[in-house]
Amino acid sequence: MERHYALAAGYAAALLGWLLLSRAVPLLWPHRDAPHFARPGRELSWAVMGIAGTLLLGFLYVRGMLLPGSFDGFALIDVVNQLIVFAPILLVPVFRRHPLGTLWLPTDRIYIRIATGVLLALLALSTFVLLYAESPPWIEVMQSVYHHSNLPFLLQVLLEDVAAAILAVRIAGVLGPRAAPLLAAVILAASHLTASAALGGAGAVLEGAVLDVVLGAAVVAVVQRSADVWWFWAVHFAMDMTQYATQGLSA
Repeated sequence: MERHYALAAGYAAALLGWLLLSRAVPLLWPHRDAPHFARPGRELSWAVMGIAGTLLLGFLYVRGMLLPGSFDGFALIDVVNQLIVFAPILLVPVFRRHPLGTLWLPTDRIYIRIATGVLLALLALSTFVLLYAESPPWIEVMQSVYHHSNLPFLLQVLLEDVAAAILAVRIAGVLGPRAAPLLAAVILAASHLTASAALGGAGAVLEGAVLDVVLGAAVVAVVQRSADVWWFWAVHFAMDMTQYATQGLSA
């Protein structure tokens, strides 16, 4: 199986795993009413402007036009750059005084939620290794994915997931929860195309754009149902880091 489809299968395994766990442990993910906005159209407009600002800063970042370099390989400057890039969308709920529920960041049992995500990430990685024809051995993939040099990417992935949550919640406020996953997936896939074009790799991403949208819609739908970014963060990080594992490299 090609890498793109193996990744999709890994994500699918994690999403199915969460659906089964949510039925087995309903107290961890009880039903939560969708956030209500007095003027949902206005809130969506703010979110769209925030995403646009983040995309612009991301374009500048990949071209090396933000803070330069890293400090002694610790990637501290890269962390600061990521905070700068995502600031426009992250400031939307702060500026609008919205609670953490509109970011899908529940404040209870956070450690359990993250630990659950790590277990689901191991399931996703194992599925990927099993199906990807050119995958290194399982232990090598695990060592590469969870290499200490990948730690700075933890923040980036979390910020990406929170940004997606901010956007999806506000789309749902206008169009309803059924439309939100697909529209959010289209916008996020378009943002990936923008970043890849800046790096000169848009052609490769265009080939998988349809799969990206389908997979993204499924991911947003399940995370929307859970209203919880914490568990998915671990899965997203692990699957992103497979790009280094399959090259025999750490980030």
